[in-house]
Amino acid sequence: MPLVRIDMIRGRRPEDVRAIADAVQQSLIDVLKIPERDRFQIITQHDADEIIALDAGLGFQRTEGTVIIHIFTQRGRSTEEKQRLYKTLAGQLGQATEAEVTLVRSDNPQVAVTQGSVDIAVVRGKVTARGAHTVHLFDEMRVAACSTRSPLAGRERLEWTELADWPLVVNIVSGTTGPTSWAQEHRPRTVVETTNYDEWLETVAADRGIGVVPETAARRSNHPAVRFLPLSGAPPIPVYLVFLPAAATPLLRQFIETGVAAARR
Repeated sequence: MPLVRIDMIRGRRPEDVRAIADAVQQSLIDVLKIPERDRFQIITQHDADEIIALDAGLGFQRTEGTVIIHIFTQRGRSTEEKQRLYKTLAGQLGQATEAEVTLVRSDNPQVAVTQGSVDIAVVRGKVTARGAHTVHLFDEMRVAACSTRSPLAGRERLEWTELADWPLVVNIVSGTTGPTSWAQEHRPRTVVETTNYDEWLETVAADRGIGVVPETAARRSNHPAVRFLPLSGAPPIPVYLVFLPAAATPLLRQFIETGVAAARR
């Protein structure tokens, strides 16, 4: 029984207020699979001076269109569930406000941001996009990937430092793990370079080396010749929202706020 509180500055039409509330409810139904009539929402409209919402380091000025959404539910929701709720809610809010939110895949999301082909990107690892603002969402664990033909495929877990003994397959365009991810004395001595995720996956499947990726990659990949293994001692990967200040429209600001709130629950 999630409890939802929606706070906004006074002035919206009643049908617009209901559309926002409906968007939140539909997202909960779609992702958390709650019953349709399991709906408990408190909507409060405030005078402009009754909501103080600064940028919290996000790099933009808020407008009087600020909406703050609180979703209270039971403990135990996984990071994956929160991400799916965040993604679904962004889409539902886009429909409710007659704005379009389109999710695209890019082999180099930071370049896509700086070139203006996307407004905002989810970036794992080091952010190098010049002039971009970043918002830290959460840290993600790494897992190892090996071919089912590899001697390592029968292991239950690998140690971060022992990977130095094996060729390392890296995605040099958008990968999050490379030789410099290890201390100098523990770096893999052989590196096999690829230029996108699909090529990286096929190279690992061909048993040309061991790969390391965020744990979400293991959940979304289903290659019959690749096995993913937990890693002990591996440093986590920071996950950021990355955008240019000039792209910070009211809709984008709402998108960022929703993402940050979902990630921190």
